[in-house]
Amino acid sequence: MRASLESAYCSAHLHGWIDLVFGHKQTGRGAEEALNVFYYLTYAGRADAASASDPAERAELERQLDAHRLDLQYIRYFPPEHKYLSLYPTEGGENDFVQKRKRKLRELVAKRIAEGKGRTDADADSDAGDDDGDGERLEEDDFFLAEGGT
Repeated sequence: MRASLESAYCSAHLHGWIDLVFGHKQTGRGAEEALNVFYYLTYAGRADAASASDPAERAELERQLDAHRLDLQYIRYFPPEHKYLSLYPTEGGENDFVQKRKRKLRELVAKRIAEGKGRTDADADSDAGDDDGDGERLEEDDFFLAEGGT
């Protein structure tokens, strides 16, 4: 680990990380250009549904907060037995099949959380498998295969 952190690559790119975390790309225009910004509801203390006076506004705020909570749980408890599907794919990077899979996996994550299960509780939810019965499957992810492996 130490050798990795002291590598020439890390040394050459350290200034960029410092700018994102501590420097001019932390806020304002620099942060926007570096895509180092988040939706305002994700910042602690920015939204309090209980303080909203309008019932419609409160309901909308609760819906948005619930969606963000589910996003966090999706990342944290994504089923390890499935290929990860990014919440924020590159533009045009999703087809109908991937969108359908993401919806099913989000439902599975929400179900696991509601049941008090975490990512290590590998349940046998056959309805969340890669094959939806329509013959389409996600491509195998060979990123972690050993060099020269099949």
